[in-house]
Amino acid sequence: MGFHEVAAYCWISPSRQPAEFHSYLVNTDSWAELPDDLKILVEEMCLATGLEHYAYMMREDVLAIELLKDYGTKVLSVPASIDQAVIDAAEAFYAEKRAEDPMVAKVLDSIDAFKKTYRAAFQRL
Repeated sequence: MGFHEVAAYCWISPSRQPAEFHSYLVNTDSWAELPDDLKILVEEMCLATGLEHYAYMMREDVLAIELLKDYGTKVLSVPASIDQAVIDAAEAFYAEKRAEDPMVAKVLDSIDAFKKTYRAAFQRL
């Protein structure tokens, strides 16, 4: 997008790491009509393409950072205090949303449970 041509710095943060949203939308009526063997194939292909896409984007991110550095852009990590301030503000925002809407609460509870389980195995993420 040419950001490296107008910005001297690229700040990287684990709490605001860019991510691709990769979803599959399925009509529930059509899904119900599929035989079980085809459902398995669809589920497996979604998993495979999701992993393939993630690996591709990770590689592209690494290459992009190298290109930024080669161009002369200074690539730095956001200070931990700023990162924590962003996390704190996000948690306050989502606490309000959680209190306003039971469906949002259900989704956020699921996300929180996933993060807790995941971080027990991979503390750096």
